[in-house]
Amino acid sequence: PRRPAPGAPPPTAPEERRLAEVATCYELLSQIYLMNHRIRLADYCARRSLALGLRLASLAPVVARAYADLLAVTAATGGSRRAVAYYKAQGLGACR
Repeated sequence: PRRPAPGAPPPTAPEERRLAEVATCYELLSQIYLMNHRIRLADYCARRSLALGLRLASLAPVVARAYADLLAVTAATGGSRRAVAYYKAQGLGACR
């Protein structure tokens, strides 16, 4: 997973909390859109959640859940086995 660029100032605690909250909101929206068969919006929200989660100083649970959301979107759209395997591996790796 990507980390903040070397030399970049680390986010402050309030910024970290805000990033984590926004990432979680996108994660939940992704799940809601998926349940309502709004696949493109679910995909967008899952990717947004992942991007925000990867900006956090430490690997947060939201990253693993974002990969799980992407896995669900990929499976729902009939994505390739390779893509499904990738998201599964990334999600499990984020749990470690």
